[in-house]
Amino acid sequence: MAEPGAGQAAAMRTSRRLLAVVPAALALTCFAACGDDDGPPEPPSSGSVMPGAPKLTGNLGVDYQLPVWGDKVFHASANIAVSSGFYSDTALSRYSWIGKSAIVDASVGLGKLNKTFDVSLIVKNLFNDDTPLSKSWSSVTPAIPRNVGIQFTGKL
Repeated sequence: MAEPGAGQAAAMRTSRRLLAVVPAALALTCFAACGDDDGPPEPPSSGSVMPGAPKLTGNLGVDYQLPVWGDKVFHASANIAVSSGFYSDTALSRYSWIGKSAIVDASVGLGKLNKTFDVSLIVKNLFNDDTPLSKSWSSVTPAIPRNVGIQFTGKL
């Protein structure tokens, strides 16, 4: 059987999405995609390596809400996005190899049950993963650094 071309390889990828509510206050969302195998990257000359397409990716999110002090709600959220390594440029140069990465985002907050006011502390890239977004023999797009912010939400 002939090796699949770039279009066929994309069609062969599989995805699964799971949404489950465990206790009443906890929601779990999971997304995963994988290629045909999880072995090491094939040599670029084989024709089956797609630039910018890791063989394995996944995303897991957890949300938790707990009513407190009568009309208030405490909430926490975390998300992790993982990716296996991949070649980031179309030439499939060895200089364009991006290693595996895992990026974690998290937030905690307090708001009113009727959603008229909410304040949250949000941290993007909590563990400061510095895996570059793309690179080639002559350039690198660095990772997005850790960001911390406070979000206020309200209704009139």
